[in-house]
Amino acid sequence: KYTKITTIIYACLYYLKWEHNLFTSPLKKNWEKNMDTSIDLHLMRQIVFDDEKLLEEMIGVWIADTESRVIQMDLHFREKNQLIFKNLHDLKTNLSMISCHDLVQKCQLMIDTSVSTEKLMDEKAWSELRYEIDQLIEKMKMKIV
Repeated sequence: KYTKITTIIYACLYYLKWEHNLFTSPLKKNWEKNMDTSIDLHLMRQIVFDDEKLLEEMIGVWIADTESRVIQMDLHFREKNQLIFKNLHDLKTNLSMISCHDLVQKCQLMIDTSVSTEKLMDEKAWSELRYEIDQLIEKMKMKIV
């Protein structure tokens, strides 16, 4: 069953995948700086036509989805499962929705390093990335208070 917010998220993902090159032309407007990680809700605001209620709902869905992906990553990491790379790629998409380019690049670096060394990522690298994503989730929760 598709809801209005699901349709909006799919539209956002479509935009990110096909219309926006995340590495060469990041959105530069409306940066919100918190600690070390930048969050830019400009894309989400565009998608919901600046409707604050819908933006809060979209942020809530983003938080739930990102938390779910992190839990899946933990599970796949413990099991040394190759699905860890799919989950990392999915996390990149979530992070791209809020223009969090530094963490997108860290995810890509982890993928590239694992491919070049033919090993799953090391525990320290995942632990550091997970900590940063957890901090980011907390920042996003503050956006809907």
